[in-house]
Amino acid sequence: GTWVLPSQILSFSLERPGPAPDGTCPPPTQAAKQDVSACAAWIWKSSGPLSHLLGRYGVVQHHVFQIVDASGAPVQPYYDAYVDYTKSHARQDEALADLLSIDFAAERGSFAVKREHPDYGMSAPHPEEL
Repeated sequence: GTWVLPSQILSFSLERPGPAPDGTCPPPTQAAKQDVSACAAWIWKSSGPLSHLLGRYGVVQHHVFQIVDASGAPVQPYYDAYVDYTKSHARQDEALADLLSIDFAAERGSFAVKREHPDYGMSAPHPEEL
């Protein structure tokens, strides 16, 4: 079935902004947040029950960047920026990774699901096979 809620209770939207001015994307490495945000592929907006009381601060906006294309190939420089950010802000929990059958592969700059899950017999292709 389908659930429908009035937007005053909970609202999520994904909008495609217009094109950024020519020559501004990708932004320089040390660009201001506003300049980087102008290059986002989408804007995710969310609001909740008290949003109308908070005015323009009641709608939270997240700028979403496309880091891979439809075939799974990295979209540069956004993919490398994503990998650099995650490496500097995340820690690898080896015990949890083993439990979830995740193989951290530093040389690939990301992670891949292990080929065989020991409990479920599930398999997933390695990135090189995609």
